[in-house]
Amino acid sequence: KNLVTRAVGIDPQVEAEVHTYTVEQGDIYLLCSDGLSDMVSDEDMQLTLSSLQTNLSLAAQQLVQQANDNGGRDNVSVILVRIAREFPARTGWLAKLKSWFG
Repeated sequence: KNLVTRAVGIDPQVEAEVHTYTVEQGDIYLLCSDGLSDMVSDEDMQLTLSSLQTNLSLAAQQLVQQANDNGGRDNVSVILVRIAREFPARTGWLAKLKSWFG
């Protein structure tokens, strides 16, 4: 439940907000619109992801259905990502420079 503080198209340049997190193999990340987070409780999302973690496509469909069943007052977008393997985060200025050029 966030407030949009930066948006593409408002200013000539927009500074991206970037965070680094430690991830482990098997972690599942949920990226969603407020159409989901406003309509489905964190606890219900957690329960759905826990019970359907072996089928992320079905889990995403179920989350959208829950939002719609709870009133569906907005568009609902859901992306689920499972971390397939551990990987180190690139840090330092040289790693950042390399990431800019692929």
